[in-house]
Amino acid sequence: MTSEELRALLGDLADGWRRRDHARVASRFAPDVEYADPLRYRFTDRASLQAFFEDDGELAQQVEWHSITFDEPRQCGAVEYTYDGTHRYHGVALFQIREGLIARWREYQHVDARPFEELVAGPPSRGQADSAPTSSEEAIRAMVDRETRAWNERDPEALASLFHPDMVWPWPAHPRAHDPAEWVMVLGRFDRARWVASWQSLFDATELVANVRHVAKIILSKEGDGALAVVDIDTTWREKDGTLDRWKGRVGKVYCRLPDGEWKITMHTGVLDYAGLHPPPA
Repeated sequence: MTSEELRALLGDLADGWRRRDHARVASRFAPDVEYADPLRYRFTDRASLQAFFEDDGELAQQVEWHSITFDEPRQCGAVEYTYDGTHRYHGVALFQIREGLIARWREYQHVDARPFEELVAGPPSRGQADSAPTSSEEAIRAMVDRETRAWNERDPEALASLFHPDMVWPWPAHPRAHDPAEWVMVLGRFDRARWVASWQSLFDATELVANVRHVAKIILSKEGDGALAVVDIDTTWREKDGTLDRWKGRVGKVYCRLPDGEWKITMHTGVLDYAGLHPPPA
Protein backbone atom coordinates (compact mmCIF):
# COMPACT_ATOMS: atom_id res chain seq x y z
CA MET A 1 0.00 0.00 0.00
CA THR A 2 1.29 3.46 -0.89
CA SER A 3 0.91 6.58 1.24
CA GLU A 4 -1.77 7.85 -1.13
CA GLU A 5 -3.67 4.57 -0.85
CA LEU A 6 -3.39 4.75 2.93
CA ARG A 7 -4.91 8.23 2.93
CA ALA A 8 -7.71 6.95 0.70
CA LEU A 9 -8.34 4.07 3.14
CA LEU A 10 -8.58 6.47 6.08
CA GLY A 11 -10.90 8.68 4.05
CA ASP A 12 -13.11 5.68 3.34
CA LEU A 13 -13.21 4.84 7.07
CA ALA A 14 -14.25 8.38 7.93
CA ASP A 15 -16.95 8.39 5.25
CA GLY A 16 -18.23 5.00 6.40
CA TRP A 17 -18.51 6.15 10.00
CA ARG A 18 -20.26 9.36 8.89
CA ARG A 19 -22.82 7.30 6.98
CA ARG A 20 -23.01 4.75 9.84
CA ASP A 21 -22.13 2.07 7.28
CA HIS A 22 -20.45 -0.16 9.85
CA ALA A 23 -20.12 -3.18 7.56
CA ARG A 24 -18.19 -1.05 5.10
CA VAL A 25 -15.90 0.25 7.84
CA ALA A 26 -15.30 -3.23 9.26
CA SER A 27 -14.46 -4.56 5.78
CA ARG A 28 -11.32 -2.41 5.76
CA PHE A 29 -9.94 -4.45 8.66
CA ALA A 30 -8.48 -7.96 8.33
CA PRO A 31 -10.71 -10.89 9.38
CA ASP A 32 -8.26 -11.67 12.21
CA VAL A 33 -7.64 -8.03 13.11
CA GLU A 34 -6.13 -7.13 16.47
CA TYR A 35 -7.89 -3.92 17.53
CA ALA A 36 -7.48 -2.52 21.02
CA ASP A 37 -7.33 0.31 23.47
CA PRO A 38 -4.96 -1.33 25.99
CA LEU A 39 -6.90 0.09 28.94
CA ARG A 40 -10.47 -0.36 27.73
CA TYR A 41 -11.19 -2.99 25.06
CA ARG A 42 -9.77 -5.59 22.74
CA PHE A 43 -11.13 -7.36 19.65
CA THR A 44 -9.57 -10.21 17.73
CA ASP A 45 -11.91 -10.70 14.78
CA ARG A 46 -13.77 -8.56 12.27
CA ALA A 47 -17.27 -9.68 13.32
CA SER A 48 -16.77 -8.58 16.92
CA LEU A 49 -15.25 -5.31 15.77
CA GLN A 50 -18.25 -4.60 13.54
CA ALA A 51 -20.60 -5.27 16.47
CA PHE A 52 -18.57 -2.78 18.51
CA PHE A 53 -18.94 -0.14 15.78
CA GLU A 54 -22.68 -0.82 15.47
CA ASP A 55 -23.27 -0.26 19.18
CA ASP A 56 -23.24 3.52 18.63
CA GLY A 57 -26.50 4.54 20.30
CA GLU A 58 -27.78 5.52 16.84
CA LEU A 59 -25.87 8.76 17.19
CA ALA A 60 -24.21 10.64 14.36
CA GLN A 61 -20.56 9.64 13.89
CA GLN A 62 -17.73 11.77 12.61
CA VAL A 63 -13.97 11.24 12.37
CA GLU A 64 -11.34 13.83 11.54
CA TRP A 65 -7.78 12.70 10.88
CA HIS A 66 -5.02 15.07 11.91
CA SER A 67 -1.33 14.16 11.45
CA ILE A 68 -0.71 10.96 9.45
CA THR A 69 2.62 9.10 9.36
CA PHE A 70 3.15 6.02 7.17
CA ASP A 71 6.25 3.88 6.60
CA GLU A 72 5.63 2.30 3.21
CA PRO A 73 8.44 -0.34 3.34
CA ARG A 74 7.27 -1.58 6.75
CA GLN A 75 3.54 -0.99 6.04
CA CYS A 76 2.95 0.58 9.45
CA GLY A 77 2.18 4.03 10.76
CA ALA A 78 0.40 6.31 13.18
CA VAL A 79 -2.46 8.76 12.96
CA GLU A 80 -3.92 11.39 15.28
CA TYR A 81 -7.68 11.75 15.20
CA THR A 82 -10.82 13.24 16.70
CA TYR A 83 -13.87 10.99 16.86
CA ASP A 84 -17.33 12.36 17.66
CA GLY A 85 -20.07 9.88 18.53
CA THR A 86 -21.18 8.74 21.97
CA HIS A 87 -18.44 11.09 23.23
CA ARG A 88 -15.70 13.20 21.69
CA TYR A 89 -12.42 11.29 21.70
CA HIS A 90 -9.02 12.71 20.79
CA GLY A 91 -6.37 10.09 20.27
CA VAL A 92 -3.57 8.48 18.35
CA ALA A 93 -3.61 5.04 16.73
CA LEU A 94 -0.71 2.83 15.71
CA PHE A 95 -1.55 0.53 12.82
CA GLN A 96 -0.15 -2.24 10.61
CA ILE A 97 -1.31 -2.92 7.04
CA ARG A 98 -1.37 -6.43 5.58
CA GLU A 99 -2.55 -7.17 2.02
CA GLY A 100 -4.35 -3.86 1.81
CA LEU A 101 -6.27 -4.25 5.08
CA ILE A 102 -5.67 -3.01 8.62
CA ALA A 103 -4.31 -6.01 10.52
CA ARG A 104 -3.43 -4.25 13.79
CA TRP A 105 -4.85 -1.09 15.31
CA ARG A 106 -3.89 0.09 18.80
CA GLU A 107 -5.38 3.38 19.97
CA TYR A 108 -4.79 5.62 22.98
CA GLN A 109 -7.42 8.28 23.51
CA HIS A 110 -8.99 10.80 25.87
CA VAL A 111 -12.61 11.87 26.26
CA ASP A 112 -12.60 15.66 25.99
CA ALA A 113 -15.23 18.03 24.58
CA ARG A 114 -12.67 20.66 23.57
CA PRO A 115 -11.55 21.09 19.95
CA PHE A 116 -8.39 19.18 19.04
CA GLU A 117 -6.30 22.34 18.69
CA GLU A 118 -7.26 23.49 22.18
CA LEU A 119 -6.55 20.08 23.68
CA VAL A 120 -3.04 19.74 22.24
CA ALA A 121 -2.20 23.32 23.24
CA GLY A 122 -1.57 22.03 26.76
CA PRO A 123 -3.17 21.59 30.18
CA PRO A 124 -5.59 24.19 31.56
CA SER A 125 -4.19 27.23 33.32
CA ARG A 126 -4.20 27.53 37.10
CA GLY A 127 -7.32 29.65 36.82
CA GLN A 128 -9.14 26.61 35.41
CA ALA A 129 -7.93 24.21 38.09
CA ASP A 130 -11.40 23.75 39.56
CA SER A 131 -12.50 21.88 36.41
CA ALA A 132 -9.58 19.45 36.53
CA PRO A 133 -10.06 15.97 38.04
CA THR A 134 -9.14 15.60 41.69
CA SER A 135 -6.28 13.30 42.64
CA SER A 136 -8.76 10.87 44.19
CA GLU A 137 -10.81 10.79 41.00
CA GLU A 138 -7.68 10.15 38.96
CA ALA A 139 -6.78 7.32 41.36
CA ILE A 140 -10.18 5.68 40.86
CA ARG A 141 -9.91 5.97 37.08
CA ALA A 142 -6.49 4.36 37.34
CA MET A 143 -8.05 1.51 39.36
CA VAL A 144 -10.68 0.94 36.66
CA ASP A 145 -7.95 0.98 34.01
CA ARG A 146 -5.86 -1.52 35.99
CA GLU A 147 -8.83 -3.86 36.20
CA THR A 148 -9.56 -3.55 32.48
CA ARG A 149 -5.92 -4.27 31.67
CA ALA A 150 -5.97 -7.33 33.96
CA TRP A 151 -9.01 -8.74 32.12
CA ASN A 152 -7.41 -8.00 28.74
CA GLU A 153 -4.19 -9.73 29.78
CA ARG A 154 -6.10 -12.57 31.47
CA ASP A 155 -4.06 -12.04 34.61
CA PRO A 156 -5.82 -13.40 37.73
CA GLU A 157 -3.10 -12.21 40.11
CA ALA A 158 -3.43 -8.64 38.83
CA LEU A 159 -7.19 -8.87 39.37
CA ALA A 160 -6.76 -10.17 42.91
CA SER A 161 -4.49 -7.25 43.80
CA LEU A 162 -7.42 -4.84 43.39
CA PHE A 163 -9.64 -6.22 46.16
CA HIS A 164 -9.91 -5.50 49.87
CA PRO A 165 -9.63 -8.60 52.12
CA ASP A 166 -13.19 -7.99 53.36
CA MET A 167 -14.63 -7.72 49.85
CA VAL A 168 -17.92 -9.63 49.31
CA TRP A 169 -19.30 -9.97 45.78
CA PRO A 170 -23.04 -10.61 45.27
CA TRP A 171 -24.16 -11.21 41.70
CA PRO A 172 -27.54 -10.72 39.96
CA ALA A 173 -29.10 -13.92 38.66
CA HIS A 174 -29.71 -12.20 35.30
CA PRO A 175 -29.15 -8.71 33.78
CA ARG A 176 -32.69 -7.51 34.68
CA ALA A 177 -32.53 -8.64 38.31
CA HIS A 178 -32.75 -5.14 39.77
CA ASP A 179 -34.28 -6.51 42.97
CA PRO A 180 -31.39 -7.59 45.26
CA ALA A 181 -33.64 -10.39 46.52
CA GLU A 182 -32.86 -12.13 43.21
CA TRP A 183 -29.09 -11.87 43.63
CA VAL A 184 -26.87 -14.83 44.43
CA MET A 185 -23.60 -15.24 46.30
CA VAL A 186 -21.10 -16.84 43.95
CA LEU A 187 -17.68 -16.09 45.42
CA GLY A 188 -18.41 -15.03 49.01
CA ARG A 189 -15.79 -13.16 51.03
CA PHE A 190 -12.49 -12.49 49.29
CA ASP A 191 -10.16 -15.47 49.35
CA ARG A 192 -7.17 -14.78 47.13
CA ALA A 193 -6.31 -18.38 46.26
CA ARG A 194 -9.92 -19.36 45.60
CA TRP A 195 -10.70 -16.27 43.52
CA VAL A 196 -7.49 -16.57 41.49
CA ALA A 197 -8.29 -20.23 40.77
CA SER A 198 -11.82 -19.29 39.67
CA TRP A 199 -10.57 -16.64 37.24
CA GLN A 200 -7.86 -18.95 35.93
CA SER A 201 -10.50 -21.59 35.20
CA LEU A 202 -12.44 -18.96 33.20
CA PHE A 203 -9.33 -17.96 31.24
CA ASP A 204 -8.39 -21.57 30.53
CA ALA A 205 -11.85 -22.42 29.22
CA THR A 206 -12.55 -19.31 27.13
CA GLU A 207 -11.12 -16.74 24.73
CA LEU A 208 -11.66 -13.04 25.39
CA VAL A 209 -13.30 -11.72 22.23
CA ALA A 210 -14.09 -8.16 23.29
CA ASN A 211 -13.79 -6.04 26.41
CA VAL A 212 -15.15 -2.49 26.33
CA ARG A 213 -15.32 -0.41 29.51
CA HIS A 214 -16.38 3.21 29.95
CA VAL A 215 -16.49 5.16 33.20
CA ALA A 216 -19.89 6.88 33.26
CA LYS A 217 -19.44 8.63 36.60
CA ILE A 218 -17.23 8.77 39.68
CA ILE A 219 -18.70 9.82 43.03
CA LEU A 220 -16.36 10.64 45.92
CA SER A 221 -17.19 10.87 49.62
CA LYS A 222 -16.68 14.34 51.11
CA GLU A 223 -14.06 12.83 53.40
CA GLY A 224 -12.12 11.56 50.38
CA ASP A 225 -11.93 8.05 51.78
CA GLY A 226 -14.61 6.34 49.69
CA ALA A 227 -15.66 6.28 46.05
CA LEU A 228 -18.20 4.79 43.66
CA ALA A 229 -17.29 4.26 40.01
CA VAL A 230 -20.23 3.70 37.66
CA VAL A 231 -18.88 1.74 34.70
CA ASP A 232 -20.59 0.55 31.52
CA ILE A 233 -19.09 -2.73 30.34
CA ASP A 234 -19.45 -4.97 27.31
CA THR A 235 -17.30 -8.08 27.64
CA THR A 236 -17.66 -11.20 25.49
CA TRP A 237 -16.06 -14.59 26.09
CA ARG A 238 -15.99 -17.42 23.55
CA GLU A 239 -16.11 -20.95 24.98
CA LYS A 240 -14.28 -23.79 23.25
CA ASP A 241 -17.48 -25.01 21.60
CA GLY A 242 -18.05 -21.54 20.11
CA THR A 243 -20.73 -20.46 22.59
CA LEU A 244 -20.55 -16.75 23.43
CA ASP A 245 -20.99 -15.46 26.99
CA ARG A 246 -21.63 -11.71 27.03
CA TRP A 247 -21.47 -9.44 30.07
CA LYS A 248 -23.19 -6.21 29.02
CA GLY A 249 -24.62 -3.52 31.26
CA ARG A 250 -23.75 -1.16 34.10
CA VAL A 251 -21.87 -1.96 37.29
CA GLY A 252 -21.07 -0.08 40.48
CA LYS A 253 -17.55 -0.44 41.88
CA VAL A 254 -17.16 0.71 45.50
CA TYR A 255 -13.70 1.64 46.75
CA CYS A 256 -12.19 2.60 50.10
CA ARG A 257 -8.91 4.36 50.72
CA LEU A 258 -6.67 2.60 53.21
CA PRO A 259 -4.58 4.43 55.84
CA ASP A 260 -1.52 4.14 53.58
CA GLY A 261 -3.40 5.89 50.74
CA GLU A 262 -3.95 2.79 48.61
CA TRP A 263 -7.43 2.21 47.15
CA LYS A 264 -9.15 -1.21 47.19
CA ILE A 265 -12.49 -2.51 45.94
CA THR A 266 -14.79 -3.32 48.86
CA MET A 267 -18.02 -4.10 47.00
CA HIS A 268 -19.11 -4.58 43.39
CA THR A 269 -22.59 -4.89 41.91
CA GLY A 270 -22.98 -7.39 39.10
CA VAL A 271 -23.76 -6.45 35.51
CA LEU A 272 -27.29 -5.06 35.20
CA ASP A 273 -29.24 -3.82 32.18
CA TYR A 274 -30.98 -0.54 33.02
CA ALA A 275 -32.32 0.14 29.51
CA GLY A 276 -35.90 1.35 29.50
CA LEU A 277 -36.05 2.04 33.22
CA HIS A 278 -37.53 5.37 34.25
CA PRO A 279 -36.24 7.49 37.13
CA PRO A 280 -38.34 7.37 40.29
CA PRO A 281 -40.89 10.18 40.77
CA ALA A 282 -39.65 13.26 42.64
